[in-house]
Amino acid sequence: MVIWGYRMWWLRRPTRTGTAGPPGGSQRPGTGAVLAVGLVAIGLGAFLPVLGVSLMAFLLADAAWQALRARPSPRSG
Repeated sequence: MVIWGYRMWWLRRPTRTGTAGPPGGSQRPGTGAVLAVGLVAIGLGAFLPVLGVSLMAFLLADAAWQALRARPSPRSG
């Protein structure tokens, strides 16, 4: 179920072009919202360490994937 949930989010996540995902998916959250969600995630991770570790692993994998996608392709030139 967890993997299916990640897969559903991945398919419907906001993209830079805004062609996929739910309406309003191209809008970026404000700094306050990101800070609030981050603090809640840290608090949950402190009380539920397995959730915190899996959340951190997912966020690191997603950040690595985004960094790889943002890098220009050597074949494009």
